[in-house]
Amino acid sequence: MVNELLDYSKMKHGDITLYKSTLDLKAVIDSVIGIHSFLLGEKSILLVNNVASDFPPVHADGNRLIQILHNLVDNAIKFTEQGEINISARVTHEWVEVRVADSGIGIAPDMQKRIFMAFEQVDEAEIHSHGGTGLGLSITKKLVELHGGSIRVDSVAGKGSVFIFTLPRWDQTSNQVTGPIVEKTLPYREVFFPRQEYPIYIKGKINEPILVVDDDFANLQSMINLFRLEGYSIVVVNRGQLALDELAKNSDFFLVVLDITMPDISGYEVLQKIRERFTPFELPVLMLTAKNRVSDMKMSMDNGANDYVGKPFEAEELMARVKSLTRLRASVKKAKDTEIAFLRSQIKPHFLYNALNSIAALCVEEPEQAEELTLELSQYLRSSFDFKQLDSLTSLESELELVKAYINIEKVRFGTRLQVEYDITANTDSRIPPLILQPLVENAIRHGLMSNLRGGKVTISVKESDPSVVSFVVEDDGCGMSEHKLEEMMKSDVDKRGVGLWNISQRIKLLYGKNIRIQSVEGKGTRVSFDIPKQHMKRIGG
Repeated sequence: MVNELLDYSKMKHGDITLYKSTLDLKAVIDSVIGIHSFLLGEKSILLVNNVASDFPPVHADGNRLIQILHNLVDNAIKFTEQGEINISARVTHEWVEVRVADSGIGIAPDMQKRIFMAFEQVDEAEIHSHGGTGLGLSITKKLVELHGGSIRVDSVAGKGSVFIFTLPRWDQTSNQVTGPIVEKTLPYREVFFPRQEYPIYIKGKINEPILVVDDDFANLQSMINLFRLEGYSIVVVNRGQLALDELAKNSDFFLVVLDITMPDISGYEVLQKIRERFTPFELPVLMLTAKNRVSDMKMSMDNGANDYVGKPFEAEELMARVKSLTRLRASVKKAKDTEIAFLRSQIKPHFLYNALNSIAALCVEEPEQAEELTLELSQYLRSSFDFKQLDSLTSLESELELVKAYINIEKVRFGTRLQVEYDITANTDSRIPPLILQPLVENAIRHGLMSNLRGGKVTISVKESDPSVVSFVVEDDGCGMSEHKLEEMMKSDVDKRGVGLWNISQRIKLLYGKNIRIQSVEGKGTRVSFDIPKQHMKRIGG
């Protein structure tokens, strides 16, 4: 309400400036429909864009055109319980006529001229049932007229309404001004990137890559130059699905700068998908919203955004918020790196004590076996410390060497009670996260087999289930787990259980967007499995 009053006040005093450019009308309408489709809730309304893909471009301020369409579609949804809202357009000489038609309650003839006046609504009852200030259509009329166009309504009470407004068509033969001309001196050489295929990859000095998602070419151009000035590495896309594709390939981003309005899927939907995989601390999201649209800001924060910036944005404000959120991500990364110590706690004092006792006992009677066991322990310790950070990668061969070293040490202790079967057909040069297989094997031996006096067998399988996926399975025929115990094992307080199933599950989910699968039957054994897509071996930003 306050923002509508501010907009109205600015228009009344002539303080609104338009920044016109060439706009793809169909794409703009798609983006607006995408947002409102997401917000429809329980209403059974179909939103339809009937503008052809080859429709001529219009010459307008992108953010203000979105505001016009938002107001008209929002108004149509308010007064339509079910049915269809249809947006179409046609060319009339140098103008484009846009029609927003609904199947709602309609407007009485005596109200059709008054609704464009400030603080007017259909009637008093509608004010209470649908809310609003009565400024939306008045602001819409002013914005249309600022573009040189006009707006009117055709309606029959009880049968629906059609709002018709006009915009100037883009004339390629004329020198149409694309916004206020401001003489400025930049502290860097501004680079113009011609329209091209996306994604665009730009390497910077700062190893904190940012994913920029916006379908407005002018906005992208501004952000590219700003981020280049600050030295950030960026990946630029102009569609929501492209953003999800990039996140599926790479989990290294420090920040996503995400516009709400895009032609394919809305920013809200992209945000929801991001939050299914990453927490706000693991991957911050900065939303680009329409200036002064509180509903956009609230919806963004409710769906998991860390912060927002209104468009058109001020460079200083945008960069201040970007730096704040990349610092947040950097601090989380640092905390994750300290988890190295946690992973290394796998080498527990009692395990070393038992291993060294076994070596000491063998030194007198079987010195050769003692020497072999010492080498195995050395290999185990060396492999356990052979990585620098939690999300670095090791080879499958190195992880298997760690697994075998651990198993050979345990075999000396448990003898024939411990049996192990390997089924490894995957390429051992494949890159995988470190300490992701060995803890599962240790868990199977310690909690699955050795809790039984008879012992048992552990089967370790690593296969390429198809050309793009490596599948891991660790299975034992030990004591198994009840559903309650399995729930306890998957809790985050894993400090009492070594690396733990929860920790490994979280790492796989964070890196690959996948979950581990656990099947267990009490008294019969446990099977833990997970898949790693092979295409996820390429890393960005480092």
